Amino acid sequence: MKSIGKWLAVSVGVFSCSVMSAVNIDLHRDIAPIVVNGEKQGFFINRNSVLTLDDGLNQMVVSVGKLVQNQYGEREKFNSKPFIITFETSNADLELLLPTTFTKIEDAKKFDQSPSYILRNKKSGELVENVQAILPDSGGLTRDYEKEVAKYNHKNGFSIGYLAAKDEKGSVNNNSYAVENTKAESNSKSVEMIKYWYEKANSSDRKTFTDLALSNRNSKIKQENNPQSQSLEMMIYWFNESDKRGKKSIATWLINQE
Repeated sequence: MKSIGKWLAVSVGVFSCSVMSAVNIDLHRDIAPIVVNGEKQGFFINRNSVLTLDDGLNQMVVSVGKLVQNQYGEREKFNSKPFIITFETSNADLELLLPTTFTKIEDAKKFDQSPSYILRNKKSGELVENVQAILPDSGGLTRDYEKEVAKYNHKNGFSIGYLAAKDEKGSVNNNSYAVENTKAESNSKSVEMIKYWYEKANSSDRKTFTDLALSNRNSKIKQENNPQSQSLEMMIYWFNESDKRGKKSIATWLINQE
């Protein structure tokens, strides 16, 4: 599948009013965002909530959470499977809705077996073209949604979030160019050294480092006191020497090795 648009740097917020030259998405009160444009969301008010995104290509992972009646007549919390929605639009007020309402657990389970969401223009009611899918579970005791999104995007050709190979840049002045050039050289060296030690590492150390790098792409990997192989120790060292942009490049390269 080819990308349906260019990646744009995304600023996500919760607002109650429209913002000019932006995409505002009014979420149904039972829908909560989990990941937006590669970034995991924290606590989110689930009533009268609006996501405000930049124009262009956007992506969100959402789920339904609501109280439903079980077979014993008691109320229990239903949480649906995470669902990923990718779309491209500009300067629009949208709404994300459920195709049907349900109050009983059996109806909720039917929805979870074949989920779908309605993304449409809030004013005209016109449907917005989008790509929808259940977010594949990568396994493990707990889910790493950001990692799962990165794998999904890599497989399907979307360039969004930290998987994006390049950030869009404006012009830079002469004073900042030297600094940026130095950072780029440092990141390039870190990537090359990680590739070198990755080739020398065994499969266990490769998997350990990949999990650590993808889980710490916005921070440094904490060094453990446990004995480590030289290959793993050096990969962690060079990863920690990289800045945020370098860590993105390393994460992209590691995903391509899987």
